[in-house]
Amino acid sequence: MVSKYPPPDKTKLKHSEVDMKDLKLDDEMDLFDDGKDWATVEGGEEIAQRVKTRLYTILGEWKFDRRIGFAYHGEGGFFDSSVPEIVRLAVLRKYISDTFGIKTVDKFDAVVDDENKAINVAFEAKTTEGVLTFSEEITS
Repeated sequence: MVSKYPPPDKTKLKHSEVDMKDLKLDDEMDLFDDGKDWATVEGGEEIAQRVKTRLYTILGEWKFDRRIGFAYHGEGGFFDSSVPEIVRLAVLRKYISDTFGIKTVDKFDAVVDDENKAINVAFEAKTTEGVLTFSEEITS
């Protein structure tokens, strides 16, 4: 039986209205271990963690599935300097704006360091949980 109601627009839902929780990660992007139980993360902290996790997939370094991440233009991936930086920054901004919980990316600045395979990214976004101010260096 097909429902006559369309599925909800997840960009307008608060995460608490969706039946899932993200496990908390530490600064090294490993599961956070407080010695008791798996910790979860909620609200704005959860959205920030989700963005950071997605930004790390840009580097394509997850050894268990190298297909995870962007389909880039150049052979050298995101850090291929033959792809104009304006194109790479547009792709990066779109990638952030497509993250679950992000409504709009209002301020955006990023510097791509091809030699060291790093991205310094800072942005302000409206989210389902309020305003998120994010600034991080993403390195391989």
